[in-house]
Amino acid sequence: MVNVRLPIVVHAAEPAVEKLATADLEARSEMTATERAAARLAGARDGVLRAGPELIHIDVTNACNLDCTPCWNYSPLLDSPRSPRWKRGRLDDAVFHRAMAGATRLGCERVIFSGGGEPFLHPGIYDFLGAAKARGFHVTSITNGTLVDWSRVSAVGVDRLLLNTCGASDETYVAYHPNQPRGAFAALMRNAARVAGRVRINTVQVITRQNYFELVEMIELAHRIGAARVSFKLVSVSQGTERLAPTDVERQELRETLIPRARARAAALKVRANLDTFASQLAGESGAAFPIEEIGCHAGFYYSRIYLDGRVFYCCEHFEVGDLRVAEFDEIWWSAAYERFRAKMRRGEFLPACHRCGKYDLNFSVAKELVRVQNVSDADLQNP
Repeated sequence: MVNVRLPIVVHAAEPAVEKLATADLEARSEMTATERAAARLAGARDGVLRAGPELIHIDVTNACNLDCTPCWNYSPLLDSPRSPRWKRGRLDDAVFHRAMAGATRLGCERVIFSGGGEPFLHPGIYDFLGAAKARGFHVTSITNGTLVDWSRVSAVGVDRLLLNTCGASDETYVAYHPNQPRGAFAALMRNAARVAGRVRINTVQVITRQNYFELVEMIELAHRIGAARVSFKLVSVSQGTERLAPTDVERQELRETLIPRARARAAALKVRANLDTFASQLAGESGAAFPIEEIGCHAGFYYSRIYLDGRVFYCCEHFEVGDLRVAEFDEIWWSAAYERFRAKMRRGEFLPACHRCGKYDLNFSVAKELVRVQNVSDADLQNP
């Protein structure tokens, strides 16, 4: 497992990335899922990259049909709206297939489709989902659900939908999604409940001043529609949306009253929820900052984001580390540019955007695991 040799480096003039020796590619592809998981955790612990990412995140389109109030791209509160040209951006087939090929060679296990907008506005989305399933990936899509062909999603074999819910009632749903009519929320929940036995549904609840008081009801909603999990996330605000962040008084109410009540309700209804992660987010100094210094950034050993034009980003914040138009994904993953950014994050040299971390859930989970394995040998990591 962790004795798999690191890549043989061959410095190329164009493009300037390290090349992987064929033997090393084959060795990595032969690692079992358990070995890859142990190798990633060992890497996050000691900073030595041993395996490919668990997850790649592919942006499909920038177009969207909703106007969620805290959205960095489509909120009606934004100081500077996105340009029409940016909104027309969408994933090219060649970029998608190159990403899939590289992820397969690296032993990646999961693919998430999302973007700056709604993935189901891309005319090729069902082809992308099907192609990823055909390669054996666990396939997830983030979606607002309003354009989904629910029967087709089920037939393609999508494993999970992260459903932008952001409320537990028609009133809060419309407040969060101003262009949606009354009744849209009930229709969306009916559709989600219809496929919940075949496609795992995560209700995504981004918590703002508009909906924070429905925390317990969000747990009850998940139980009612048969959702697999509730994913809570404190809103990330900027560029005019700052008024949506819960106040200090509201944050205190969340910590001291609403989260304990939601925890108790989740336990009673057997609903899975990331309330511990959410509570950690609320420990930040303000409504606009997450305490990333306390848990660290480990995304560089688990995750990569591929933008619709082929650029490869370290994380959700678009820190560029490569480009699929000039290099293969597996080359980029093992490149000096990627490694420099991993080292920067490992040293705690965080950037302002890190305090609104989009992978906080991942980093929080890995940080807890690192406490457990700090003094565990590499060989024993395979036996948690």
